[in-house]
Amino acid sequence: MSQLDPSFFNGFTSLTELGLHKNQLSLLNPSLFNDLTSVITLNLAHNRISQLDPLLLNGLTSLDTLRLDNNQLSQIDPSLFSGLTSLKTLYLEWNQLSQLDSLLFHGLSSLVVLRLGNNQLSQLDPSLFSGLTSLHVLYLGSNQLSHLDPSTFHGLTSLTDLGLINNQLSQIDPSIFNGLTSLTQLFLESNKIHQMDPTVFSTLTSLQTLDLSNNQLSQLDPSLFSDLTSLVTLRLERNQISELPDSIFSGARALHEIDLNSNNLQTMEFNAFGVQRKQTGMKEVIDIEFSANISSRVDICTEQVQYLTYSMLQQDILQR
Repeated sequence: MSQLDPSFFNGFTSLTELGLHKNQLSLLNPSLFNDLTSVITLNLAHNRISQLDPLLLNGLTSLDTLRLDNNQLSQIDPSLFSGLTSLKTLYLEWNQLSQLDSLLFHGLSSLVVLRLGNNQLSQLDPSLFSGLTSLHVLYLGSNQLSHLDPSTFHGLTSLTDLGLINNQLSQIDPSIFNGLTSLTQLFLESNKIHQMDPTVFSTLTSLQTLDLSNNQLSQLDPSLFSDLTSLVTLRLERNQISELPDSIFSGARALHEIDLNSNNLQTMEFNAFGVQRKQTGMKEVIDIEFSANISSRVDICTEQVQYLTYSMLQQDILQR
């Protein structure tokens, strides 16, 4: 199906769910959905839509979920979503979006999930997400972001999941995550990050998963993870880390899994994982992955480690 008559849905005032996905639609008449005042879910994914009239969604005041992913959108009129005060889920990934107007999401105070991955975004207006106080999930992966303004995520006090994977980020401003006290998952893998300020994670006391894999980190500040008291999983594989400082993980009391696979580890201090963990009631580190490193000597206290994988290390380098 490649087109729809403007009167196709006339009289469908009780319709609550409409799926038009996986067709060949390219243009939609602005009056097409005028009678769909009860629609809760509208799925337009996997079509060939390249533009949307700003009046297309007018009147869809009950809309809860809108899927526009996997289309050919290169720009969106800033008024397209105005009036969608009930909208909770918005999928815009897998399009050709290169920029977003600062007012595009203005008024979407009920929005919980926003997915913008796999587009061509190279920058974000600092106020783009302002007012999205109900937002829990924000996915920005697989774009071309090289810089983020320090205020980009400020005010997102309900945010639990933030995905920034596969972008061009080389540095992260130390204040960018300030106020994200509800954040439980942060994905920064596959960027070009080569250094991190020791205070960048200092306010993320609810964080449980942190993925920094496949970056260019060579050194880690001893206090980088010291405030992550809820951290369970830490992924640092495929970096260039050569040394683990003394007690670098000791503040992460809930840490359960660490992946250090494919680094350049040459020095690992005896107390890197915190010999005092049991003495302070901290949870034991259960699984540590060291595979594919090039160490000549690893000096580690194994009192806290239940599962240790160190394949591809020389057999004589592990000192206890």
